[in-house]
Amino acid sequence: MRKKPAKKSSAEGTASARKASGAPSRNPKKSHAQPVRAAIYARFNAIPNGNDDHLIRQIDACKRAAAENGWTIVEDSVFIDDGTSSHPTPRPGLSKLLRAVSATLNRFNVVICNDTSRLARNLHDCIDLLQKFRMNGVEVHFADPLEEKAWNLNLGK
Repeated sequence: MRKKPAKKSSAEGTASARKASGAPSRNPKKSHAQPVRAAIYARFNAIPNGNDDHLIRQIDACKRAAAENGWTIVEDSVFIDDGTSSHPTPRPGLSKLLRAVSATLNRFNVVICNDTSRLARNLHDCIDLLQKFRMNGVEVHFADPLEEKAWNLNLGK
């Protein structure tokens, strides 16, 4: 009697389909199929007296996260919204990032953001943005280790 091959779980099927398509794995740290090319998104809602230290610290934290993971920051892929509220004001830097993601053509496969509040203050908006990135084969990594761990736990990574 011949045994039937074991069915792949939906997660295994998705992972093998992703690998076959060349898309990054759900966890960029574990992706071996292609190098990780990263973009950075930073936002600060008010710059008192023109002091942009908060933006510089966010960008530096994102660059450190990229270096710690062996990722390359793609040239001209640092998207900034300075002096902009996260909602409902239009954010030119985020809009530009979303346009780049939808037309990425493998320009980058990870967006590094310091923490979830820089991406969106509202949980629903944050999840919506994460889904838009993922639909285009781009993962989001949070430079703040506690934020990254919390999102990975909540998303089952």
